[in-house]
Amino acid sequence: MKPSKILLLALLPILAGCLNQWQSETGAADQAEVRVAFYNVENLFDTEDNPAQQDEEFLPDSKKQWTVERYQDKLNKLARVIAALNYPVLLGLAEVENEAVLRDLVEHPDLAEAGYDLVHYDSPDARGIDVALLYRTAFFTPVSSQAIPVTFEEDNYKSRDLLLVSGTLGQDAKYNTLHVLVNHWPSRRGGVAQSEPRRLLAAALARQTVDELLQTDATANVILMGDFNDEPTDRSITEGLRATGVTQKTDPFELFNTTAALDEAGQGTYQFRGNWNMLDQIILSTGLMENARKVADYYYLPASATVFTPEWLLQADGKYAGYPDRTYAGNKYLGGYSDHLPVYIELTNKD
Repeated sequence: MKPSKILLLALLPILAGCLNQWQSETGAADQAEVRVAFYNVENLFDTEDNPAQQDEEFLPDSKKQWTVERYQDKLNKLARVIAALNYPVLLGLAEVENEAVLRDLVEHPDLAEAGYDLVHYDSPDARGIDVALLYRTAFFTPVSSQAIPVTFEEDNYKSRDLLLVSGTLGQDAKYNTLHVLVNHWPSRRGGVAQSEPRRLLAAALARQTVDELLQTDATANVILMGDFNDEPTDRSITEGLRATGVTQKTDPFELFNTTAALDEAGQGTYQFRGNWNMLDQIILSTGLMENARKVADYYYLPASATVFTPEWLLQADGKYAGYPDRTYAGNKYLGGYSDHLPVYIELTNKD
């Protein structure tokens, strides 16, 4: 045997090992379980004045005294949360100012090795806050994205855009196309009943977007995530989205609210006047349910929906002990993480 062939045979195991490592690092290899999460991060603003946005509240000379040091501490804390969440493959975010703060976050030393990239559009929200999707490039490849405006013509009120990102999860583009719709619906400011029409409109837009995807492919894999500013039993969810915690898995236009059972059990992601509210939710199309699974496809791991509640994300003492440990209370700096808790689910492709 020629020396060159002997050398090649000797190198094959090394080359195979390098190929396996490359597949793992680039996403060419599938991941058996995929964590999908959402987190309202409570006003992630930089310290620069943007004349096109109402960001005066978050500047060094404002009443909040939002300094570079406080901004960096906020990034440190958010990076800690994402790392503790075991680096979700897909992570929807709400209340981010711009792409710059997102870049600062994904390039944080605690997250850099996870290999995150992002999809973001500036929205016309009066407060200057947007939604975004972070994704790990080794496991998810975006194919298309769009911002869907949420505008109320009667008073020209503009809320956060909806964000639709479609892409491929894992190796098999034929079966693993995933559509993610990130939401942050209008707040309850002014009262729940008085503000409900705006959330119903946002729900109608979200439902229309889902219907268009399902009309093209009745088995489409669709994930709706976000801060809906309503709970799983409110009209915007049950009637606007037509999403419930019970699914018969027979109607392809049915939506399953993975977080409804958590709400029924008294859990929540946000505290108001001593009560937990399940404002942050993850909702799925029938295509992501186990009995609708296609060859090589991912599906929802039953009962995997979780509110992430380590003790260090909660206030330890004082009047609001047990509440999410927030960054601010009005203009008073508390130095916490966020006034919301993250929520996540698991997808799996295991037999």
